[in-house]
Amino acid sequence: MEVHNKALLLDGLKRIHEASLMAFISLLLVFIGIIGIPLSMYVSQATGYQYLFRYQYMENLIAGIVSLIIIIIIGVLLFVISVLGPLVEGSDKLGLWSFEFRTGARLVHLFRTGFLLLLVGAIAIPLGLFLNLALGVILIILGILILVLPPQQSGIDIIRAMPGPLRVPIGIILLLGGIASFLSNLAGLIIGIALLIMASVLLLLGGIGLSIILIGLDRAFRSSALWIAGILNLIGMSFLSFFMIYMEIPEIIKRIGELPDHPPPPTETPKCSMCGEPLIWIPQHQKWYCYKCGRYEEKERNINWLQ
Repeated sequence: MEVHNKALLLDGLKRIHEASLMAFISLLLVFIGIIGIPLSMYVSQATGYQYLFRYQYMENLIAGIVSLIIIIIIGVLLFVISVLGPLVEGSDKLGLWSFEFRTGARLVHLFRTGFLLLLVGAIAIPLGLFLNLALGVILIILGILILVLPPQQSGIDIIRAMPGPLRVPIGIILLLGGIASFLSNLAGLIIGIALLIMASVLLLLGGIGLSIILIGLDRAFRSSALWIAGILNLIGMSFLSFFMIYMEIPEIIKRIGELPDHPPPPTETPKCSMCGEPLIWIPQHQKWYCYKCGRYEEKERNINWLQ
C-alpha cells in the first residue's frame, strides 16, 4: 500500500470509532427506556396510594411512560444515524483500503435498506389495521341500517332519500365491502409481517458485515479485542461490542501512527529461500510472498511499515 492509503485507513477507523460511541450511547438509551417502563409502572403503583385523588397516580404513570418512550425513540434515531452515517462511511473507506473488507462493507450497506423496510412495516401495519378496521365498521353499520331500519327511523338523510328497490342491493354491497375490508386487514398484516421479516434479515446481514470487518481488523493488526467484539456482535450483544470497538480502535490508530511513512530500502527486503528473488509483503495475510515460486514464506518483518 502507498502512503495515501495509510491516511485512508486512519480516516476509516476514526469514522468507525465515532459510530461506535454514538451506537453505544443510543443502545444505552434504548435499554434505559425499555427497563424503565415496567419499573415506572411499579413505582407509580406503589406510591400512588399516597395521593388524595386517584387521578394523580394515573398522571404520574402516563407522564413516566411517555418520557421513557421519548427516550427510546431518541435512542433508536441516534442508532440509525450512527449506522447510516459514520459506520457506513468508515466501512467504505476500509473497503477501499483493502479488498479483504469489501464484502463486509457491502453487507454493512444493507443496514440502509433494512432500516427503510423496518420503518415502512412499523408505520404501515398499525396505520393500515386502524384504517381498514374503521372503514369496515362504518360500511357494516351503514349496510345494517339500510337493510334493517325503515328510512324514516334511520336518522340519515341519504338513507331516507334512497329509492326502495335500491336499498337491499346497496345494503348488501356495503356489508360485503365491510367484510372485504376486514379480510384485507389480514392480507395487509401478512405483507407488513413479511416486510418486518425481510428488514430483520437485512439488518442481520448488516451485522454480519460489521463482524467481518472487525475480524479482518484483528487479522491485520493482531487485535483480539476486535475479534471478541465481532463475535459479540454476531450473537446479538451489540451493546458490549460497540463499547469494545470504542475502547480498542484508538490503540490501533496509535499503533498505525507510529509506523514509518515510507517502505524500507530494497536491501532490507528478505529473499525467497527457494529461488532467491525478493519477497513481497502481503498485509492482508501478514506474510511474505514469492511471485516466482507462487508461495508464502514465514519470515519476521525486520521493520514495521505500511507498503
